[in-house]
This record gives sequence, C-alpha cells and structure tokens, in this order.
Amino acid sequence: MIIVGLLVIAISCGLAFRYGRYATNARADLEQERYLRMVAEENVQAFHAKLETLEAELKRSQNKIKAVEKVAEQNQAINVDLKSRLDKILEIKDRLEAKIKELEHLSSTKDFCAISGAA
Repeated sequence: MIIVGLLVIAISCGLAFRYGRYATNARADLEQERYLRMVAEENVQAFHAKLETLEAELKRSQNKIKAVEKVAEQNQAINVDLKSRLDKILEIKDRLEAKIKELEHLSSTKDFCAISGAA
C-alpha cells in the first residue's frame, strides 16, 4: 500500500510538473502574442501617422497645381489679349502704310502737275 501511495504521489508530482511546464509555456505564448499585438498596433499607428502626412502633402500639392493652372489660364488670357492687340496694331499699320503710299502718290502727281504746268 505504501508503494501504491508513493506511486500515486510520484505520478501526481510528475503530472503537476508537466502541467506546470504547459502553463509556463502557455503564459510565454500569451506574452509573445501580447507583444506581437502591441508591435502591430504601434505599426498601425505609425502607418496612420504617415498616411495623414502623405494626405496633407497631397493636398498641398493639389493646391499648388490649382495655383499653377490658374496662372496658366491667366497667361493664356493675356496671350489672347496681346494677340488681339497685335492684330489691331497690324491692321492699323497696314492702313497707315496704304495712306502713306496714297499720299506719296498724290504728292508725286501734284509735283508732276506742277512741273508740267510750269513748263
């Protein structure tokens, strides 16, 4: 009977030791999982911060693009206005040149008439 009692105690100690190791391993696994979750959460927070920074940078870039497009539109309007003014100036120049030729022709005709009338 003492042998059976010692055997039961030995088996109980063995089982207690074995389950104690399982519990220790389970606790270590739990701590590892908690650590990994904490690291993952920190990575997610870092990702969100980076994402917010990139979104802000994108918004600034879009605003700059809009400003450049506005300037380009203004420049295009200025170019159209300048082209219109140039066309008007060229038209006025052509009319003035035509009048100068007409006056030169009239002047040379009067000179011719004056020369032939004096003769």
